[in-house]
Amino acid sequence: LYNSSLAQRLTTFDTAELNLIKVDLFTFIRSLVEDPTQFNLPSDIITDLPCILPASVCNDPDRYVFYDGIHPTNIIHSQFAQFVNQKLVSTPEPFTLLNLVFAGWFILVREKTKN
Repeated sequence: LYNSSLAQRLTTFDTAELNLIKVDLFTFIRSLVEDPTQFNLPSDIITDLPCILPASVCNDPDRYVFYDGIHPTNIIHSQFAQFVNQKLVSTPEPFTLLNLVFAGWFILVREKTKN
């Protein structure tokens, strides 16, 4: 319910001037827990326990998905950043007719100034 309400409200911001790219952290974490190797993580990374337990703190947080049961560890944040970066790079920038006209005009002016 929350996600569908959020998605509906975000459409009001998705205009020609602003292009929203939605990234699903829940699905990313679920995929990571199911198969950590697809994110270049060790297959034995600890997905079901947090790094911090009531009586202790782990020695190597990079062996865990979650630091405290809610917040991802640094290595997971790094993987999520790479995931988001891939989304940003794979989203094509709109190339409007105005851009094409401007590029053509720029090339024409440059060629005329050479001669």
